[in-house]
Amino acid sequence: MGKIRQQAKKNSLLGVVFIVVVILSVSATGAWGNNCIEVTKDCEDAGRDGVIHFSGTVTNCSDTDGHWANNVTVVDDHAGLVLSIEWLDVGESASYSGSYTPTESPSTNTVIATATFPYFSPGPVTLTATDSATCEAMEVGQCWLTAGGVKFSPLANGTVAEFRGPKDNVGGNVYPGCSPDAGDGGSWTHIDHREKLHFHGTDITVLECGNVPGIEPGSESPVTPYNYIEFEGTGTLKGIHGNKDDYGTVCFFAHAEDRNEPGNEKALGVDGGDDIDRYFMSVYDCDTNEEFLRVDDGEGDPRTITGGNFQIHISSCDN
Repeated sequence: MGKIRQQAKKNSLLGVVFIVVVILSVSATGAWGNNCIEVTKDCEDAGRDGVIHFSGTVTNCSDTDGHWANNVTVVDDHAGLVLSIEWLDVGESASYSGSYTPTESPSTNTVIATATFPYFSPGPVTLTATDSATCEAMEVGQCWLTAGGVKFSPLANGTVAEFRGPKDNVGGNVYPGCSPDAGDGGSWTHIDHREKLHFHGTDITVLECGNVPGIEPGSESPVTPYNYIEFEGTGTLKGIHGNKDDYGTVCFFAHAEDRNEPGNEKALGVDGGDDIDRYFMSVYDCDTNEEFLRVDDGEGDPRTITGGNFQIHISSCDN
């Protein structure tokens, strides 16, 4: 980010004191005896929570013959006061940070650093410096999801010798018809044959619809501007195939990627494209966050499916 320095010099001419403000570039060097204040600012693109986080430093950039700064503050035009300290010695820096929820994307916010240098005649001099940063807000959009015959065979996680046959079967719908009210947000089923567990999500909320970095945005059939959906909610988790465990009501988070048509291993065939749908899910205790069931690639990323298909839709959505 660019850095702006502002300096004040005292000049006496015919008994009149002038305060001269000089704006310097990053590479400029302050003159002997000058005092200055400098501020920097960076930000991070908003995540799922829609919040942009920012941080930076304020520095007393006076030279060795300068003075300490009093009443140093940093004010952000979105988040308000983010730093207030009594003094800052020559060459010292102080860090600040804050966050805000943007109303547009991209979103630019500016900080103003203010400091008072007391040892000027006939009185103290207050200097200010500014810096800005621009980050992307969460992509706001609506979509819904259907899944049919989705499964994960040993091909998906490279453990053919451990377990023969599908490990997981997934199916259901999320916000059918783009409605959060239909069936309490949809119905989502996940069966883990190896762990002998059956999860059924019955109260679902869509968190966001967006695009996976590094691949072409949007999905093909049906055509939508998005290729992933994230959703969460509550449901039940029970044992099957002789497993008597019953975890009662549980919470879950899921991420599904509609990367291709078809979205399974057939996408690797001739003229099939080079992307396969992927899926991540975590089922956990709503109070303690203890995780009971997790689906990923073993390294925390979504797992590639080997059967069925995810389809993202935008029909009936108000985009």
